[in-house]
Amino acid sequence: MSENLVTAYHLSHSEVPEVDSQGLFKALTAEFVFNHWQPGQIYLHRVSYPQEAVVDYCEDGHHDFVSSFSWDEFVMVDNLTSRQCWQLDNRESLFSLLESEFITDLGSSIFCSRDTLHRTIFTLAGVDLAVDYIRRAQLSAEELLRCLTIEHTQLMKELLKSGLFTEKDLCTGSLANINWKKLTNEKDSFMGDTLESQLGLSDEFKTLLRALYIESPPPDTEKLRAVMVALSLIDGLPWLHYITPAERVILPSGLVLMLLRLKQPTSIEAIFQHPDIELEYSSAENSLDALIDRLAVYQHFDLLKSLHNKLGGFDKQQSIRCASSLTAAGASKFQTAAFNTVEEQEILNWQLSSDSSLEQAAGCGYLLLCKKLLENKTAAKTDLDSALLSAAEQGYCEIVKLLHQHGGSLEAGGRWPIRYANKFSYQLLKNYLLEQGQEDLCF
Repeated sequence: MSENLVTAYHLSHSEVPEVDSQGLFKALTAEFVFNHWQPGQIYLHRVSYPQEAVVDYCEDGHHDFVSSFSWDEFVMVDNLTSRQCWQLDNRESLFSLLESEFITDLGSSIFCSRDTLHRTIFTLAGVDLAVDYIRRAQLSAEELLRCLTIEHTQLMKELLKSGLFTEKDLCTGSLANINWKKLTNEKDSFMGDTLESQLGLSDEFKTLLRALYIESPPPDTEKLRAVMVALSLIDGLPWLHYITPAERVILPSGLVLMLLRLKQPTSIEAIFQHPDIELEYSSAENSLDALIDRLAVYQHFDLLKSLHNKLGGFDKQQSIRCASSLTAAGASKFQTAAFNTVEEQEILNWQLSSDSSLEQAAGCGYLLLCKKLLENKTAAKTDLDSALLSAAEQGYCEIVKLLHQHGGSLEAGGRWPIRYANKFSYQLLKNYLLEQGQEDLCF
């Protein structure tokens, strides 16, 4: 009879195995047992049951003519016997588990992973016991990063304090994929509402960072300080305490584009004015040009002046970019002259050097080039509409007007121009479109 017994594992709330509402026990292999852990189940049983006790078999897996493997499986049995029991929130019992057959069985599985075991212990055990468990199990920083969640904030704080886990580990793990270039490199980067949409930073990890540092001393790591400043600025939270004297914080210029989109000019002004914040432009091609362009389009003349001062003045190309964007957005000649001493011919020559099509010129804010391209020839209606949409998406009101005058439709794409104006808060463009009788629509 004993030869027919199957060995498995079972989780329960008590020192004896528990049945479900159908009077059946759930039995699993070591590999899958903690996938099914439920709050309050503090006992792990090593059990045995006869094969004929199996009432139901459940599996999530892949099977074909070549291979067969499971991501999860369990059986429901009508009787089983507990051979050994471990109390997962008890120090002695927990440590005995690490030396037991369970670990051997877990290690012998095809896709061995102890993450669900560790995550369960972190949740069940108090902070002190969890720390001792981490020491006893000799968990690596990589394993900790996979298993720690927002629920384990206090444990994370203790690990950072004890040195078992460091800010460097945090940066090389969860923060390793943060790429400031992504924030500034893409044409539509200013459209993003959240850091995670730009950087792949999850809401859960943002919450964890805030829990770790919002009421604690600032991070020691430069990257973490920058992330905390960026998160706080975006969410309108206090941020000055993350900046310490003589330790500059380097933020991507694309963050300013994001703050523009979020209508937070006060935060942008604080960035421009703070002596220990440095904006990094070289991480993405033309990122400074993009910043100047967006400030011009949104008509933030004070912020343009602050940026001008922070840079020690615009160079020739920056001055041309500024004049080009201000003109395309509909700024007055007086407002344009306040930042530039650039001749119109210089702007046109710069735009002509791009060798752009009408649609490309419209999307880049090259008003003078668009006029030149339309000067001696009649553009096709489809080309005019495509160019008008590109200009509307970027907020270049004067180019939209120009293209409309030449036959471009303000209802192109399903009335997208007015939808773009509302989505990206282009007030000058919206005013013009409403004056032309457009309905106030959103996406």
